[in-house]
Amino acid sequence: MKRQAKKNGTDMCSNTNKRLKTLIEAKNPLFDFISPTSSLESLIQPFNSKTFLNDYWEKKPLVNLRHGALTKHQHEVLSSIYSTQVLEEAAKEKRLLFGRDFHACRFDGEKTVDAVHAKGTLTSASLKKLLHGQKCTFQIHQPQRYSDLLWRLLEHLESYFGCLVGSNVYITPPGTQGLAPHYDDVEVFILQLEGSKHWKLYKPQVELARDYVVNLDPESLGNPIEEFTLRPGDFLYFPRGTIHQACADEGNQFSTHITISTYQHQSYGDYLRSVLFSSVEGLASSSVDFRRGIPLGSISNPVFNSSPL
Repeated sequence: MKRQAKKNGTDMCSNTNKRLKTLIEAKNPLFDFISPTSSLESLIQPFNSKTFLNDYWEKKPLVNLRHGALTKHQHEVLSSIYSTQVLEEAAKEKRLLFGRDFHACRFDGEKTVDAVHAKGTLTSASLKKLLHGQKCTFQIHQPQRYSDLLWRLLEHLESYFGCLVGSNVYITPPGTQGLAPHYDDVEVFILQLEGSKHWKLYKPQVELARDYVVNLDPESLGNPIEEFTLRPGDFLYFPRGTIHQACADEGNQFSTHITISTYQHQSYGDYLRSVLFSSVEGLASSSVDFRRGIPLGSISNPVFNSSPL
């Protein structure tokens, strides 16, 4: 989840940033990214941070369907954060490199399949082939590089959670699914920007999982614990380990959402492993007693005798 600094030079979304600046100055509560706490509460409203941390954080999903309460201007701002149009403009200017800036894939009913012949710089022709021809979902890496609003939001969330926060944008063609059922090793926040996407959440196989697991067998998931459709302005949170899959609704509009992720490897176990490793390394460096070899034959566990001399 490494977060890069903004690039120098011409901003990819200068018009977007001007609109967002106007919105921030108007102190619109939906985008009140002024402080760490207000940034989190802008995402989870009408809930406050205390309720969220006590009732939902690392416990259960939060589905916040609030699209009906948004104004026309708020919808316009959502789509200006990132959209199919922004992707098309980037392709025209040949600004995105496969692997570094984006990834393209689709779900074939059994597993996630990478796009065919996806390499090099994204052009208008290759975008049309991948998005409209192969019906691939586009995963845009680190979109905060191109948006002052997202950059500001992630900066505040990093201050709030005390660790790295990353983001990706997903653009999915109508009636298709980009990823097989899977679960992540991070806490996930999702904000729908344009179009609509139908989600299914399932009970975790591993509670608060430490690993990212892909291509789960759909037949082994059981019934969803939550099933809903996200529309622009709607918000979703779920803890790491929550199994999920999502399909863009049928129609003419692409589904675009941003995924914000955090708290990767921040558990007690991760902390203790780091502290104990550092402590043992320090002892071994400072005391010859900790550098002496274990007496021959004193360890019978085959794990310690598996390497040939």
